[in-house]
Amino acid sequence: MKNVLITGATGFIGSYLVEEFAKDNLVIGFMRPGSKSVKRMEDHARPWNKTYIEHDIRKPFNYNHKIDIILHAGGNPSSESSFYDPYSMVMDNIVGTANVLEFARQNDIKRVVYYGAAESYGPAKDIERGTIESDAYYSLTPYAACKSAGSELCMAYSNSYGIKVSVLNIANTFGEKCQTNRFPIIVLKKLIENKPITINKGSDGSIGGRRWFHAEDVALQTRYILDNQESLNDVWNLAGKDFIDNLTFANMIADAYGQSLKVKYDTVKRSGHESFMSLSPKKLYDFGWKDPYTINERIKQMVEWYKEKYVENYRWIYD
Repeated sequence: MKNVLITGATGFIGSYLVEEFAKDNLVIGFMRPGSKSVKRMEDHARPWNKTYIEHDIRKPFNYNHKIDIILHAGGNPSSESSFYDPYSMVMDNIVGTANVLEFARQNDIKRVVYYGAAESYGPAKDIERGTIESDAYYSLTPYAACKSAGSELCMAYSNSYGIKVSVLNIANTFGEKCQTNRFPIIVLKKLIENKPITINKGSDGSIGGRRWFHAEDVALQTRYILDNQESLNDVWNLAGKDFIDNLTFANMIADAYGQSLKVKYDTVKRSGHESFMSLSPKKLYDFGWKDPYTINERIKQMVEWYKEKYVENYRWIYD
């Protein structure tokens, strides 16, 4: 059994990391002070070894117990908010990462996993090929630039201080406990309310999309990489196998829900949100990773969970 520190432990991705790694490790979960997202963890109240500590990672910290592994999933995941408050994004995602790495250096922690973002690479030039790990970063938003900087910091600390680092760039995820402003949950809300979903089109009529995959797979793939990566540092893309346009994905959710989708189209593009993100996970699959479920099975899993958790007056558990 190892001691695993997880930042952002009550966040969407972090909650799955806690759930997975607390099965056979002692998990110390850092969460933002005053976080209401601890509700996510109450749905998984099992006799696992875990404890939660409130700490703002924008401030230096120490923890007076041995830590073997850090999974750094903390920070601000909102690309759009970075337009309105870029300085806070820098503090959350660059300074916060520097504090985590400095804690690792000062305490001789030799294993760190950093969760990067597909947006660091910008829109895919070739959707079928996708963006691969060796492609150059092309940050078009403050959020993307901050996540890119965090990745570079991790590599610098690895090369300078011998910390074994895995940078895991994450494509768009869906799943239970998802934030309610995410596209899959917006689709579900519209289905339940029997209202049309808005699908954005480009000026050429094209519909954007992603390589969607379930957030639980982030945790499972993290464990797989921790168990198998041999190099001192490496970069991995975590994403679904196939690029799926937003209309197709919405219809897949509707099929799982058992209802036809109502659609209206718009040509307005949301700020900070690139239409074609296609992060290629080929390297991970070539490394031996096998999906435990199909994407349709995962969508069904999400839909059934939200059917059960939906409450009156269109209020959602994690608003």
